[in-house]
Amino acid sequence: MGRKQDITKQYEGLRERFGNGDIDRRTFLASIGLMATAAGAATTGSTLWSRAAQAATDQVRFDSYGGVSGASFRKFAFDPFTAKTGIKVAEGSYGSPDEIVAKVRAEGLGVYNFFWSSTLVTIWRVRALDLGVDIDEAKIPKLSGLVQKTVAMHRDIAGGGKLTSIPFSLSGATMAYDTRKVDKAEVDAKGFKILLDPKYKTGIVGDRDYTSRVWTAALQTDQDPNNIKDLKAVWDVMRQAKANAVKYWSTSAEQIKLWTEGEAFLGDCWYVPYYNLRKAGLPLAQYRDPQTLYVSPSGIIALKGSPMDAFYELMDVVLRPDVMLNWSIASGNLPLLDPSKTPFPPEVQAIPGYDKTGTMDGFMTFEPKYWGENADLFAKETQRVMAGA
Repeated sequence: MGRKQDITKQYEGLRERFGNGDIDRRTFLASIGLMATAAGAATTGSTLWSRAAQAATDQVRFDSYGGVSGASFRKFAFDPFTAKTGIKVAEGSYGSPDEIVAKVRAEGLGVYNFFWSSTLVTIWRVRALDLGVDIDEAKIPKLSGLVQKTVAMHRDIAGGGKLTSIPFSLSGATMAYDTRKVDKAEVDAKGFKILLDPKYKTGIVGDRDYTSRVWTAALQTDQDPNNIKDLKAVWDVMRQAKANAVKYWSTSAEQIKLWTEGEAFLGDCWYVPYYNLRKAGLPLAQYRDPQTLYVSPSGIIALKGSPMDAFYELMDVVLRPDVMLNWSIASGNLPLLDPSKTPFPPEVQAIPGYDKTGTMDGFMTFEPKYWGENADLFAKETQRVMAGA
């Protein structure tokens, strides 16, 4: 009994030093490990480790795109998580997947814990840069309720059958058009090449990001966007498309403004703005409903050095069907729940990308390795075209 009391006193002393900033987290936990070994009892060791983890993790950071989706994370996931665990969630935001990766590399892994990535390409980059961790799937039983094809996609990125990210939602891009100004039959006949038609140049808009521009140009030159053979043709048609466009936007708010104010009547539209614009009454339709430009199964990434016990606890809340469905209705993103296991309410079924089979057959998405390896080239050349070169 005396030894256990001594160990407890040592633990309290270490905890006080950690709280005062006299020792870092690694030293604190390493010392707890040595104390547990010295105690010679598994129950004492595990209790100390559990108490140490709670003391060391009183806050985690989660980065997302902010806005409505960020507020929805707070309301439906973070507040219940904090109520359950006592761990606070500090929120950060970013404008693009490339931006968050650049921030992590510049400021260090210790600043960031978890973030929501809209693309598999970002997840591939995190893994390639050795910033991610292997996730223990056994600690996330709710994975079984997700679309298993997307779980496999995320697992394939890391190689070796490991996950670096947890599938969460489906986003994507469509080619939208105002049915009062553009005829469906012509859209169906011309496909994405309608964006090259000069007669529509007074109302064509698009996404400025290189991913959409290169992907669309590949389709306009009859090439596979995941295996482009003639890049010169891509740059040439991208210049032609730029000459036809009224404006290329960079943010969701900017594209919504263009559509609602009548400056846009044909062009790229992300799923969430498309959903919200239609909900607001704008007479928009999309080409090849619902399988259009591309879809992107997003994921929640855990970075190296992050408190993984807190991550597993957070995922237990985030992946609850009620949380995912409520977040989906509020944000306009489709949840990656398997609809054959979890019934979707009509509001969720109306979101672009809904597939009642849960198989995602026929949808096109970015091949992570191909796009990850070519990202710098694609971004550089797209910037040159946007600059008029």
